[in-house]
Amino acid sequence: MSRGYFAFVRRDADRRYHATLPDFPGCTAEADTLEALTSAVRETVREQARSTGWPAATRLEALPRAPGDHEGFWLMVDFAHQG
Repeated sequence: MSRGYFAFVRRDADRRYHATLPDFPGCTAEADTLEALTSAVRETVREQARSTGWPAATRLEALPRAPGDHEGFWLMVDFAHQG
């Protein structure tokens, strides 16, 4: 089964990417490139899902919005796993 989760991505002053995942509270990842960030998100989420399971993915229109969101963007990360 394939499933996708959204990560909210921001860049810091050192130009590193940081991602938070609303479907996995407390789950974060960071990396120097977007490609590396996507891999880091996958690794972090798979690790978390081993203990908590795979939650239903939040649809884009239901994702939380905050005043500072213009400083970042939503990234869909696909996962292939056995349901």
